[in-house]
Amino acid sequence: MEREFNLKYESALEVVESKALENQIILYEEKGSVSFAPVVDGKPVNDADFTQLDEGTRQNFYERISELEVFLNESLLELPQWKRETSEQQRNLTIETIETALRPLIKDLEHSYAADLGVIKFIRDMKSTLVELVQELMAGEADEEKSGEEIDVRKALEEQLLPNILFSKNATDGAPIIYEPNPTFQNMFGKIEYSSVQGSVYTSYRMIRPGALHQSNGGYLLIEADKLIEQAAVWESLKLALKSQKIRMESPVFEPNIVNVSSLTPQPIPLDVKIIMMGSRDLYYLMQEHDNEFSELFRVLADFEHYISLNDKAMYGFVQKSKQFAKSHNFELSSDAVSQLMNFSFRQAEHQHKLSARFADVLELICESQFYAKNRTKQNPLVPKRAQL
Repeated sequence: MEREFNLKYESALEVVESKALENQIILYEEKGSVSFAPVVDGKPVNDADFTQLDEGTRQNFYERISELEVFLNESLLELPQWKRETSEQQRNLTIETIETALRPLIKDLEHSYAADLGVIKFIRDMKSTLVELVQELMAGEADEEKSGEEIDVRKALEEQLLPNILFSKNATDGAPIIYEPNPTFQNMFGKIEYSSVQGSVYTSYRMIRPGALHQSNGGYLLIEADKLIEQAAVWESLKLALKSQKIRMESPVFEPNIVNVSSLTPQPIPLDVKIIMMGSRDLYYLMQEHDNEFSELFRVLADFEHYISLNDKAMYGFVQKSKQFAKSHNFELSSDAVSQLMNFSFRQAEHQHKLSARFADVLELICESQFYAKNRTKQNPLVPKRAQL
């Protein structure tokens, strides 16, 4: 390709040189620059000798050289096109060579993951990007040889091609159930992190971090209503996400602008989630009154009873949960202790045939009894390690 370009270039110069010799002028080419010099008595004339010629001769040479320069420009008029064609041919050859070298490696990957269509699609979509990266790395290696700096090829490829997994779960895990205690914008919708290098701030797709909506996608998200309504931007964005059924990771309007930063706009992610807001009945009616879209998005109101009717199932669950909690804290509950716990729950419910639904109070009492049981065991090591209420 370079030889073909040089032949075109030299052929054009030969025509110009032949015409120059006819006019007693010689053509010089040095470092890609073409110039002309007059010939007197069969020898080229330098600048000092040229000034010694008479005015008519000098003017004659000036006119001839001017005509030759015009002819040279016309002869090399297609030189930029020749350069573009040569560069394009070399670029196509480089791409073809890279694709030939990568083809067996990619085929091995496709065979290894033939059963996973998602991976196969990713590998095929990656091909064009991979070819471009190899081209850039080859150019970088040429600059590296000049500057003496080394390029970490593996790191460069990982930064561009390694998937950024926001959230993963096994197919046998069932629907995810996520509780978000602090529903800020970034905790709900995720965030894009930034890094600073030599005073410049940059980011990449691998610095995208998930939010509660990503983690609960395909399942359930629990939020405390009073904390959510304190975040006006989060509430409006959450309503938009539920109506459009898409998670959009956008910077909130109140986020300070970052100067000199390359930002990202991730594609929307399909959203399929059930939002469960926890709060009082008064807060439910308050939100229903002040937001017309609230009733459309949250149509089901579920009340939790303060009491549990006493039956065999409720009694069995009460005893088992209490013993499991005690076992998880490395101690046991005696039969008398369980009986006292049930009496405590009856007193909390203020009813002889109903247990209190506030089971957390029972667990707190178990922890308190464990504390006193440990102190008594330390004072008298012969006492069994059993919680007594």
